[in-house]
Amino acid sequence: MNENKIKQIESVAFFKTNIKPAWEDPLNEKGGEFHLRLVDPYPQEIDDLWRAIVFDLMSGDLGMAERVSFLRITMYLILFIDKWYQNR
Repeated sequence: MNENKIKQIESVAFFKTNIKPAWEDPLNEKGGEFHLRLVDPYPQEIDDLWRAIVFDLMSGDLGMAERVSFLRITMYLILFIDKWYQNR
C-alpha cells in the first residue's frame, strides 16, 4: 500500500462487563445508539467533552447510565463519540 494512502485512526472504547461488544448480544440487540460528530474540533474541546462524558458515566450522573453498554471516542479527521444503550 502506498504510504501516502495509509490512514491513522485513534480510538478508545469502554464496554460493560459481561456484555459482548456486538449488537448481537441479547442485552444490545433491541437497544439503541447515540452518535456525536464534531468536524475539525479543537484538541481542548475533545479532551473536555470526553472527560465530561466518561466522568458522568462512571459517577452515574449521565442520563440512563445504567443502560449504557459501550462508549467509544474515535478521531479520524472528524471526532466521533458513540454510545450504545441496552434493551429497555
